[in-house]
Amino acid sequence: MKASRLQIILSYLFPVKIWKGSSSKNPELELSLSNGEWQLATHDAIYSDGKKYRPLVSAFWSVGRDLKKVNSVLLLGSGIGSGVQILHELGFYPSFTLVDNDETVLQLARRLLPSTECLRFVCQNAEDFIRKDNTAYDMVVVDVFSGRNVPDFVTSPEFIEQCLHHLTPGGILVINFMLNDETHKQRFFTLRQMLPEDTRVIEIGINRVVVTKV
Repeated sequence: MKASRLQIILSYLFPVKIWKGSSSKNPELELSLSNGEWQLATHDAIYSDGKKYRPLVSAFWSVGRDLKKVNSVLLLGSGIGSGVQILHELGFYPSFTLVDNDETVLQLARRLLPSTECLRFVCQNAEDFIRKDNTAYDMVVVDVFSGRNVPDFVTSPEFIEQCLHHLTPGGILVINFMLNDETHKQRFFTLRQMLPEDTRVIEIGINRVVVTKV
């Protein structure tokens, strides 16, 4: 999928809608160009924002020089591949496993990412994947949402334990969370208690991005 030169230029003035559709998981999906970046949104949330997706931009910058040690990345909740684009923009080209439960979203990622070399696409629920997969990764990124809500399993001890278990020694866990109300604040507090004391929490509006090493 390619945008015309005119569409790219106009996107710096206002978002340019390229495609609108739906899937079995998301009744509303909209693909747009905004400031030259591909943006995927549902009716109430942005799932991907190209190389400008702030939660992952901030997380990867906070990792700093340790990114040089990252040769494999698991993206739970792939969107259309912002995690891939951001790391490429920073000059890092690890292998990626992109997991999403929405085949339509994965198909868009396949079409929009500049290269699918070293990319593995898996259509599966993140909870099921992490429980059954036996691979160890240098970085695990949890960016799983249903609209603006983080599914309950993301803050379960079993899921967090599995994520940490899938990291290589010195590996990095990144979790993007959103505080919509008091219940979510309590869930985030519980999540934070499960992680090491030196875990970093980055605040971006109502988002809380957790970065921790093992």
